[in-house]
Amino acid sequence: MRTGLTCVGAALVLAVTSGLTRPPPTSIGGQNVTARPLDPVPRMSSPTRVAVDGSGALVVSDYQSRAVYVIDPASLATLRSFRVDGRPTGVAELGGIVFVGNETARQVEMYTAWGERIGALGGGVKVDAPTDMAVDAAAALLFVVDGGADEVKVFDLGTPGGPLVGTIGGPGLTALDLQNPTGVVLDTAAMQVLVADYGDPAAETDPRVVTYAYDGTPIGVLSGDEGALGFAFSKPQGLMLNDAGRLFVVDAFLGRVIVYDRATGTKLNEIGTFGTGAGELRLPLDAVILGPAQDLYVTNNGSGRIELFAGGGS
Repeated sequence: MRTGLTCVGAALVLAVTSGLTRPPPTSIGGQNVTARPLDPVPRMSSPTRVAVDGSGALVVSDYQSRAVYVIDPASLATLRSFRVDGRPTGVAELGGIVFVGNETARQVEMYTAWGERIGALGGGVKVDAPTDMAVDAAAALLFVVDGGADEVKVFDLGTPGGPLVGTIGGPGLTALDLQNPTGVVLDTAAMQVLVADYGDPAAETDPRVVTYAYDGTPIGVLSGDEGALGFAFSKPQGLMLNDAGRLFVVDAFLGRVIVYDRATGTKLNEIGTFGTGAGELRLPLDAVILGPAQDLYVTNNGSGRIELFAGGGS
């Protein structure tokens, strides 16, 4: 990592809200989630990234509709939604604050659960292309993929305003540098950051998933250099880890989610096929896993919907 990063303790997790405006108390996990009318935003048309909030609801960004939707995972009904003044990409949530990567404004913005804009992280630190993000609640850290700078920016949510405290990766031509990063997931127990990267054909770098320690030290690479159409995966986007140590790689080009044993790198399964029918994926971009059954939710961007694969596609 190019600048020093000191992880903060669990006691500081709530500091992200202590210096900011708190959301309405009925906005998270209560019985009154529909007490306030939905904002007048368009119907979801291009779900992009997905996260899970403190109540277990899905938080979905929509690039074309310029909005964020909060969705009931059981019924897939929209609980509430709010507009973003720009093109929203990566999303995350902590302590009732929704973090939204605004590609137009080139920053990470903060909203209450009802969509009131609070401000921008780090006082408006420039993030050229905030394509994806992941939060470590215990460490109060937010990891944001900056596809324009080819790096992961790290923000300290334990300090009011959420200052930038470090960067991971960076542009380069080696297998352990980032060239076209797109997605991120955290192994919080191991304090590791997994980054999906398109690679660079001109540099003969295959698409891959690069793993770093929180301090930016490179650890290893899972390459997508074999399999269907010459690649096990070719355009990796969102990443997800489940409790059994399986890594889910969302491939936007192939229209499927590819499952690996993270410890061995062995390919275990493929979920979905390219297409527009039920269970088929056209430009999938992200995924999360929820509940005891480990249900898999995929943002099916090209079809304008969320796809649910029960039991993680099993």
